[in-house]
Parts: sequence; C-alpha cells; structure tokens
Amino acid sequence: MPKGIYKHKPLSEETKMKLSKVNKGENNSFYGKQHTLESKLKIGKVHKGKPLSEETKRKIRESSKGNIPWNKGLKNVYSDEIKSKMSKAHKGFKFSEESKQKMSKASKGKTKPPITEEQKEILSKIAKEKGFGKWMLGRKLSKEIREKISKSLSGKNGPSWQGGKSFEPYTTDWTQTLKRSIRERDHYVCQLCGELQGDRAFSVHHIDYNKKNCSPDNLITLCVKCHSKTNHNRDYWIKYFKMMNSR
Repeated sequence: MPKGIYKHKPLSEETKMKLSKVNKGENNSFYGKQHTLESKLKIGKVHKGKPLSEETKRKIRESSKGNIPWNKGLKNVYSDEIKSKMSKAHKGFKFSEESKQKMSKASKGKTKPPITEEQKEILSKIAKEKGFGKWMLGRKLSKEIREKISKSLSGKNGPSWQGGKSFEPYTTDWTQTLKRSIRERDHYVCQLCGELQGDRAFSVHHIDYNKKNCSPDNLITLCVKCHSKTNHNRDYWIKYFKMMNSR
C-alpha cells in the first residue's frame, strides 16, 4: 500500500470511538508502564510552544467536568524533595498578558470567603517558621512603588475610610489656644505611651471622633505615632479613652 495514503483522510467519530475502546485499560500496549525521565523530557520538548486548538481545549474541559482532584482534602501529599523540584521548575515563570487578562476576567465578581481565626493562626505560624517578611529587611521601596501603594489605599480604597469624616470642617472653638490648654492640662505628655513632648507639638485627639465636640472632656493629648494608631479600630479607642477618663 502506498505510503501516506491515509495521511489527510480524517477518521470518522465512530472509528475514533472504536479505537479508543480497543486501546483502553489492559488492551493498551503501554498499560502498567511508565515513561522514563528521558522520554518525558523529549515529549515535553516536542510539545513545547505548540498552542492547543480551541476544539482540544473544549474536549479537555468537558472530560475534566465533575472529576474530583485526587489530592482534594489530603494534607502533606508531596515530600520536601518534590516540593523543592516543583518550586525550581516554576522559578522565573511568568504568565502572558493574555493569560493575566483571562484570569482577571474569570475572577471578577467572585468573592472570597473570609479567613477564619484558625486559618489566621496557621498562616501566622507558617510565616514565623519560614521567616516570611525578612526578605524586606534593609530594603527600600522605589518612589514609583510607594506612589502606587499610596494611590491604591487612598480615599474610599483605604481600610480606615469612614465616609469622608476627615474632610468635615472644625468648629470655631477649635483654636490653637484650646489645643495648647489641653497639652498643658496633660503636662505635655502623650496619654497613651507616656512620651514627653519635644520640639514638635503633640496632637490633640477627639475621643469620640466628632470634630464639633470640642469639650475638654472629649479631648486628649497624643504623640504623632499614637495618634495614627487611633485611625484604626475606632470603637475600641473610644471605649479605651472613656474608661481612662472615668478613673
């Protein structure tokens, strides 16, 4: 029979099904065997850079539907050696812009479940053991990165956003004389950490965060560092300073 006579003749779906059935399980000549590392590398090299057709992608998706991953719910599946190899293999890998856009599109509108206290403890423990965060010691962020971070956390995007309260105007009672009198009353000492005021004047903080309430009982002296702390967990600090004043 002349060589290559069936080269361009497509197989019918019925023939494909029969061939697939015949070569399944123990009937397959490769049943129970494994490729050598050399063979795997050769196969990988041959297929490297070859894009999958849309039809192939669709078939892979359909065949994977409803399949439960073999490692679902299992812990410590991979040995440290395997993990090291996997980490080495993925080092330097970067997603294409097309892949990034697809992942971004797929994630839009999806909300992640909140992290439980147990999960937070586990993550914190892992971070301490692995020394995560130490890589930043002694390093400085570039001006561009700092500006991006600042922009991403400013205004409504900030975790301390309170609906624009900080932009509300102060009352006419809020004067330099009033602030000076509060610092003098508190002996120019931060009422949270006990630091003594230096060349820079300490802040005068509104305990209930209401700028219109300038009663001396609602004002307290804080250093710049402690004053910045009070921007978070406001309910906690209101209770804290009220208890302090009630002593």
